[in-house]
Amino acid sequence: MRRLGLITTLLAAAQPLMGMTIGAGNAAFNASWMLSYDSNLLRYSDRDEDRFRNRAETYPSPIASLDDVRLDWRFSTEYRIELWKNRTLRLRGIANFANHYKVPLKNLGWVSFGLRQDLSRKWTSALNYFYEPKFYIRNYTDIHTDSRQRCEFALNQGSLQLTYRPRWLWEISGICKIKDYQYNKYFTEYDGRLWELGSEAVVRPKQWRMAVELNYGMFDNSGYSPSSLLYQVVYGEDSEVGQSDYEETSLVWSVQRKIDALGYETTWKLSGEHNYRVYTTGLSLRLDPMHSQRQDKAHSIEISPTLKYNSAVDFSLGYGWSVRRVSAPSPIVSQIKNYDRWTVWLRIGYYYE
Repeated sequence: MRRLGLITTLLAAAQPLMGMTIGAGNAAFNASWMLSYDSNLLRYSDRDEDRFRNRAETYPSPIASLDDVRLDWRFSTEYRIELWKNRTLRLRGIANFANHYKVPLKNLGWVSFGLRQDLSRKWTSALNYFYEPKFYIRNYTDIHTDSRQRCEFALNQGSLQLTYRPRWLWEISGICKIKDYQYNKYFTEYDGRLWELGSEAVVRPKQWRMAVELNYGMFDNSGYSPSSLLYQVVYGEDSEVGQSDYEETSLVWSVQRKIDALGYETTWKLSGEHNYRVYTTGLSLRLDPMHSQRQDKAHSIEISPTLKYNSAVDFSLGYGWSVRRVSAPSPIVSQIKNYDRWTVWLRIGYYYE
């Protein structure tokens, strides 16, 4: 309490020097619950699905089912304070926890912390940090111990966004992201960093909101070591052994429309993401069949209506579909990397301010 009082006193004393008046801050809280179904939890290809269902896998998967039901709990808080006239600072924290009914190996959690500062009436900057300590992919064969192990990674992501808004009707942003992928001790050769630059444009004509974002990224497989090529890998198994450097272009878009349905404000949203990835390994097809001359195309589309019941509660339903198609000289790559997947969900949100 003494420290808090001292900080308040110092800020009050510094106001004349800074030429600004600090206004009273206010906080907002949000909690949401989401129940979802995933038709292809581990992104199995048709070939791998058939092997799983017919119990014909070379190494049986440690899962009970290919599909699953997931329950998410998300909590967030935002604190807003006007440092000086029309210069609002927003501090935000989010925590998400997810549990799976059939495949607890996929249980996960993540946190995010953000800062958004109005620089002027037209310019805004934002910083964000995201951390996910564990994301399970599959069980692979560790080439060093020749044993089956869980393949998991931790993700650290930082982003910086600068937004220019000449009018309320539209805005344009520049975005820079850095993503660090750190795998568990059995698969450190998969470690890497993704550098991404992008730009987003948003238009808000009346009850509509339309956004489009274009990104370009380069992934550096820092964990790769030429010595890994000396080990024998399991042919025909999904794996990232080799040099997985790549370049990727992504297009993200969304269209929202607010309507009045039965006296309730309802927002319909249609969104999509399209990724084109080219692997840039310098290794030959013989040494690195999983990445040599490989190209990935991934597409996803979601539709979701959200009904605002009152100022504190809303409900949303959603359907999503995603697909990945791979082309590579080695036919085995597409057999194990192609997948189709769909999801549905129900979400309930509560807000307090």
